[in-house]
Amino acid sequence: MRSFNEALVESKSGFRHLPPPKGFLLTMGNYIGTLAAARDLGSHGIPVVLADSQRYSLTSTSRYISRFEKAPSLENFEAFFQWLMNFGQENSGYVLYPTSDDICWLIASRQSELRKFFYLFQPSEESTYELLNKEKLFYRCQSLGIDCPETWVPINPEMQRELARTVSYPVLVKPKTQAGMVLSVKGVLCRSPGELLEAFAMFKRRFFYKPEMLSYDSALTNVMVQSFYPEASEHIYSLAGFFDSASDTYILRASEKVLQQPVKIGLGLCFESREVYEKPARQLRTLLEEVGYKGAFEVEFIHLEDEDRFLLIDFNPRFYGQMGFETARGLPLARLCYFAATGEQQQVDQICKAASNWNHTILWKHRILWMLIFFVTTKWLGGNMTRSRRDFWIRWARTGNCYDPIYAADDPKPARSHVWERLVDIVRYPRSSFYKYFCS
Repeated sequence: MRSFNEALVESKSGFRHLPPPKGFLLTMGNYIGTLAAARDLGSHGIPVVLADSQRYSLTSTSRYISRFEKAPSLENFEAFFQWLMNFGQENSGYVLYPTSDDICWLIASRQSELRKFFYLFQPSEESTYELLNKEKLFYRCQSLGIDCPETWVPINPEMQRELARTVSYPVLVKPKTQAGMVLSVKGVLCRSPGELLEAFAMFKRRFFYKPEMLSYDSALTNVMVQSFYPEASEHIYSLAGFFDSASDTYILRASEKVLQQPVKIGLGLCFESREVYEKPARQLRTLLEEVGYKGAFEVEFIHLEDEDRFLLIDFNPRFYGQMGFETARGLPLARLCYFAATGEQQQVDQICKAASNWNHTILWKHRILWMLIFFVTTKWLGGNMTRSRRDFWIRWARTGNCYDPIYAADDPKPARSHVWERLVDIVRYPRSSFYKYFCS
């Protein structure tokens, strides 16, 4: 006779072959979004298994990790996939959700096999790739009337030379997708024809895709060129949340990147909460519906305040770096994905009902305190920031409603691990670290 839990899973998820949910399998332990998910899930009694090629990482030191499993590196897609299948055969019933672009593509492209052993909440392969591939995303946005930066994809040297001669500078050169890149790069800022042609040559020499990606889309070798906006350094507006058209669920949090490293193009250091503006929220829902997406996401826009325009530049169809900021503001995305994957719609509805009562006008701040102080101090010492600006950021980081994605009083070990890893990097790569912290 079946247990109540088994009957519940069968009736709600349709996965008759899977046992009741056992917990969540997380990957990419050094990602800050992975740590945020582990804390959200573990603090609410959901067992968390971390699978990683590194035994010691930011997330592995968290008290909320129930178990660690040594897995192959994602440098070998097939080996990692085979490991997932073997783990699933022996431990059927875990929720699996992407924590990086590589994992996102692997799950999306092999989901029919993974569903035999894992609970997934994953859109189709085609939908996922359309969002991961910035060129396809750009053309979809164009068809829907959603603003994007002006974009070109020159497919041969002749087109590259012509573009270098005629385009208005500055421009940003970027790969079409981060998924499957052997060596990851966000983008290269070019201010002249010579710099643009050198960027084309550099991408051809140094940045490659794994064979699995090129066999799916051979056109990935052609890079994109986009107009660069000065607002990109301090006015990146993000909409993050959860969407499921089947249950008419669409819930958002907004934030703005106010400082990044490097300052012009880089990873976000400081974010502030923002109101959810009607125009980008409406356009984003149209995009989600048209593409057929479901799940957690983070979407970035360049906010041109004077023109009241939001230029969509990136879509993360997965867990992402500042996801804990949403959890701190009442939107626990990891738990939403867990309950959606296991078919527990009542739990999803309860979380969304509570999250919908959030006051978006109250200012919240997201920063890694120790890292921000270190960054602005080295920038000041290197002559790239005034003393008054440095003092401003330190005051900003210590006042008001502040959230730190690394340090948590009830889970202090990840913060120690984070400091140690940064110090090791400085000792290991002194030249690049000096440039990164004192010069760029």
